[in-house]
Amino acid sequence: MLLALDCALRRTSAALALEDGEIISAALPGSQGRLAENLPEAIELVLSSRKMAGRRVDADGLLPYVTMIAVTNGPGYFMGVRSGVAFAAALAYGLGVGVVPVSTLHMLALPFLSRGHVLAVAYSGRGRVYAESYGANNANNKLPPNEYEASEAAAWSNKNKAAVTVVSDDPAKVRDNGLNIPDILLSTPDAASVAKIADPRSAVNPMALRAVYLKAPQTGTITRNKECR
Repeated sequence: MLLALDCALRRTSAALALEDGEIISAALPGSQGRLAENLPEAIELVLSSRKMAGRRVDADGLLPYVTMIAVTNGPGYFMGVRSGVAFAAALAYGLGVGVVPVSTLHMLALPFLSRGHVLAVAYSGRGRVYAESYGANNANNKLPPNEYEASEAAAWSNKNKAAVTVVSDDPAKVRDNGLNIPDILLSTPDAASVAKIADPRSAVNPMALRAVYLKAPQTGTITRNKECR
């Protein structure tokens, strides 16, 4: 089974799935703003809710059946991304399994991909947003994953507005941060989407798992696609 985790954005969640992607159980514990603190509770809830052989088993009884872990590794809130990656790596190392890193922006886009071209956006701050587009038929129309000036992302969206659905985990916040786009749909962060995206072929050794912040320095020239070890 695959255990999927997310605490990179506004909510903490966990999901348990079979190898074919079927979601067995999912949990969204606690309140917003306590991302790292809610992660152990989310894992406990999602594992304890699974029944095996007609009887409920506790988390410790089910954990050995987890053969892979998937986790959102950014971009997002610094402490949430960092905590999620560290927790997933430690748990995978203890179980002796691999970890599949999943982009938070891909997680947000997934529920809307049936619409075609999707632009996923998350709050970055200081008039900037994290953004990436998915589902474009033409590679030249894609917006690569980066931290952008909000006006820059809005200009790209307006240029492609006839074909693009814009989604965010917090539409009001990114709009207040300068993303001048009238129709931004809510996409709630959900580890079930992480489980559906996770490709076992992308699994890495827990020691090689990296957080991808896409964060520009506080001053000076923006350096994009920034990774942190």
